[in-house]
Amino acid sequence: MDAFNIRVRKIYINSRSYNDLNKITSIKLNSTAAGLYMLSVNGNSEMIVVKD
Repeated sequence: MDAFNIRVRKIYINSRSYNDLNKITSIKLNSTAAGLYMLSVNGNSEMIVVKD
């Protein structure tokens, strides 16, 4: 799992956790401002929005 900013610079992922009950993975990014980011998981990429 990798995260990138809009300029395709890799963002460090502080931590991630998976909840077996609802099958949701949560991640915490290091010092990210609000904006648009790309998340790449197992070769699939998705855009995500980080809000304040």
